[in-house]
Amino acid sequence: ASCSHALTTPSPAVGPAKPVEWYAVNLDAAPKDRWTEVLQAKKDDTLAVLATITSQIPAHLLPYLEKVLDFAEHFWPLQIREELQGAAATLGVDAGLLLAMNLYYELNSGCTSVVAQHEDGSFYHGRNLDYGVPGLQNITVNVNFTSNGEVVYQGTTYAGYLGLLTGVKPGAFSLSVDERDTKNGTVWDNAFEAIFEGGHSIGFFYRETLETAKDYTAALPLLQSTHMDSPSYMIIAGAQAGEGAVVTRERNVAVDTWTIDAASGRWFLVETNYDHWVAPPASDDRRDPTNERMNALSP
Repeated sequence: ASCSHALTTPSPAVGPAKPVEWYAVNLDAAPKDRWTEVLQAKKDDTLAVLATITSQIPAHLLPYLEKVLDFAEHFWPLQIREELQGAAATLGVDAGLLLAMNLYYELNSGCTSVVAQHEDGSFYHGRNLDYGVPGLQNITVNVNFTSNGEVVYQGTTYAGYLGLLTGVKPGAFSLSVDERDTKNGTVWDNAFEAIFEGGHSIGFFYRETLETAKDYTAALPLLQSTHMDSPSYMIIAGAQAGEGAVVTRERNVAVDTWTIDAASGRWFLVETNYDHWVAPPASDDRRDPTNERMNALSP
């Protein structure tokens, strides 16, 4: 069986679709140099998006962003911090502002993810990623993360965001993440959890998992147990029949793991931004139309 994924041309709600360019990030290179090619190619568009995002940050917090980097060792590994500093230098901005951009993507998103098992046991894993920020289409990139000349994992991301919210380890497993709203799940609650309480950044946790976990069986327990910076839905598809799951997360623990069970007719899973055992609100029901369309298909 194979692990299929949806690194394809996006279909935006407004405007024409555009092809997504491919870049390589060499994991053997010095961390500060890994994103230079991407950011030089997308510099102007990335700076425009960065300006939009930072304009949404309360003004009194901006002077403290650089200081936040002092705490980053608690939730971002050294090489990621060095990537951040190198990327900021390439863009010509303070590292604290780029940190804000990364936290924004990390902690403030909506989404829909679908995993489906084909009758031959292979998987399809699709998703959209919803942000109300102008210009994101211009900085969307596909990235091959390489080592020793080989692709270790791949992902779709935004120039300037150094984590992955969508990724695949070829022939092994794929990951996506959807936002989960809770009573203490605001952007700033999540940022506090990341900075002061040891919560892992989801985007960099995904990169680490894609790099180090051998397969679905090794990756799933990590999704269920790692202390994260925000509540979320972690969606995973593997390379063998039955290897598909949605892990519903609080920051410290998984509260539910919903799995593919083709034998009982559950050959696909649809996750938006609501617990799958609770009816979605009428004002944002993406689940039922997606289920309807999936059920009209066959495995």
